[in-house]
Formats: sequence, structure tokens, C-alpha cells
Amino acid sequence: MGSTTRTENFTRHVQIGGQGEKAQLMATEKKMRIELEELRQQNRKLFEDCSSSTSKRFSGTDKERRFSGSGSGSQQKTVTDDEHKKMTKYEEIIRELQKNVAAHKQQEQALLNEMEVTGQAFEDMQEQNCRLIQQLREKDDANFKLMSDRIKSNQIHKMLKEEKEHLTEQIVTLQQQIEAQNQVVRKLEERERILQNSLSTAEKELTVRQQAMDFLKRKALESSQSAADLKLHLDKYVAQIKDAQSIVADKTSAWQQETFKTKRLHEEVMMYKRKYERAKKFELAATADEVLQEEIRELREELTCPSCKTKRKDAVLNKCFHVFCYDCLKTRYETRQRKCPKCNQSFSANDFHRLYLA
Repeated sequence: MGSTTRTENFTRHVQIGGQGEKAQLMATEKKMRIELEELRQQNRKLFEDCSSSTSKRFSGTDKERRFSGSGSGSQQKTVTDDEHKKMTKYEEIIRELQKNVAAHKQQEQALLNEMEVTGQAFEDMQEQNCRLIQQLREKDDANFKLMSDRIKSNQIHKMLKEEKEHLTEQIVTLQQQIEAQNQVVRKLEERERILQNSLSTAEKELTVRQQAMDFLKRKALESSQSAADLKLHLDKYVAQIKDAQSIVADKTSAWQQETFKTKRLHEEVMMYKRKYERAKKFELAATADEVLQEEIRELREELTCPSCKTKRKDAVLNKCFHVFCYDCLKTRYETRQRKCPKCNQSFSANDFHRLYLA
């Protein structure tokens, strides 16, 4: 495209240069024609002047001759000398004019020759300009064709480049897919190897277990036989255990009765002991009020919760029948200290309830 523009600019420059030279040549030719016309007018004027001078000279001579016939001889001689001088002068003028005419003719011929040379040069230049313009047009056509071919080749190159980039992207994608598939294959091979190892290990374990199972079957058979024998002994021992359990239950009931009796006797002993101590206090005390105050203090201690030592006893544990205040038992239950403060017997939420002393 740039080459075509440069060619067009050069063509216009050549045409403009040719037009300038043509105008210059036309101006020169016009100037030479004007000078030639001036020379021709000068020649015609000179010829007219010469002609008029000659006619005047001849008419003057006739008159002088006629006048000389009637005049004297001296006057005729004077006129003849004057005419001779004029003739000489005119002849010199004619020769000078003839020289000028010859010079102008030569100058005219030179100008005509120069005009012919200039015209021929102009025609040659025109032909050369035409050839150059034709060559430039051919070059423009060739450059245009080359430019078209280059544009087509650029388009083809661009298409091939885009196709190459597309194929490169496809190759990269395929390589990535192949790599991913290779990784999957390697993982599958590793997994297959692990499974093969696991299968070998499982087969070995199966063999061992089969052997163990055979061994255990033999043992089970032996054990079943032993179990039959042991079942007979077990039935016998179960019967003996039932007899022993009944005996133990009877003895436990008797022991509980004895324990209850012992506890009652212990309570009676304590009651008698308190009565004895009370009687002894009455004997040792100065007044009965002091004894009563002491008994009141002891009874208050008996009615006060042994855990907090501030509140009254108003709750009892069903398992051990120890008596405490309800708040202490509830606090121990909520803080997960669910044991009796005296005997450490465990209890649950349903194992304590309020006790109302009349």
C-alpha cells in the first residue's frame, strides 16, 4: 500500500514536472515567435524605409534635373554633390540594413532551428514521460499485485498461525489429559499391586484360618463331647447351688432378723445409757434446770442436720434411713456427690424424701 502511494506521488511529480517544462517550452516558443515577428516587422519597416528613400531620391533627382536645366551651372553642381552625398549615405544605410536583415535572418534561422530542437526535445521528453508513466503504471500494477499477494499471504500466515495456536492448545490439552490418564493408570497399577498383595495376604490368612477352622472343628467336636459331660456336672452343680441359695436365703433372713434384734437391743442399750446418764446428772447437778438445759441441747443436736449443722432434719434416705436436711441431700445430688455423708451408701433421686416430725 505504501509502495503504491509512493509510485502515485512519483507519477504526479513527473507529470507536474513535465507540465512545468512544457509550459516553459511553450513560453519560450511564444517569446521566440514574438521576437521573430518583431524582427520581421523591423525588416518590413526597413524595406519600406529603403523603398521610400529611393523613390524620394529619384524624384528629387528629376526635379533637380529639371530645375538644373533652367538654372545656372554652379547651382547644378552643388545639387549634384549633395545628391551624391545623400546617395552615398543612403547606400550605406541600405548596406547596414541589408546586414541587419541578414543578421536577423540568421537569428531567425537560429531561432527556428532552436525551436525545432526544442520541439524535438519536448516531443522526446513527452515520449519519455509517457514511457515512464507506462512503466510506473506497470510497476503500480506489479506492486498492487505483490501487495495483494502479500495481503493474501499475511492472511494465510495469520490463519496458519491461529490454526497452529489452536493445534498447540489441543496438544497441550491432550498432553494434560494423557498425563492425567497416566496418573490414573499409575494409581490403578499401584492399587492393583496393593490389591494383589492384599489378595496374597488374604489367601495366606484364608489358608491359616482354614487350618485354624479345621483345628477348631476338631476342638469343637471334642468340646461338644466335653460339654455334654460338663452339662451333666452343671445340672448337678446347679441343683446344689439352688439348695445352697435356699439355705443362704434362710440364713440371710435369720441374720437380718438377728441384726434387727441386735440394732434394737443396741438402741435400747443407748436409751438406757442416756437414762442412766440423765439420772447421774440429776444426782450431780445442783438444780434440775441445768439437767434439762443439757437435755434440750442434746435433743437439738439430735434434730439438727449433721452435714450443715444449721438446719433441721427434714429428709430421710430410704436405703440407710439416715436423716438430714432436704437442702443438703439435694445439693449433694446436684453436685453428683450421691453418697450418704455417714455410711457412704449411694442414692438416687428417688431414694430421699421429706420427713415431717410432729
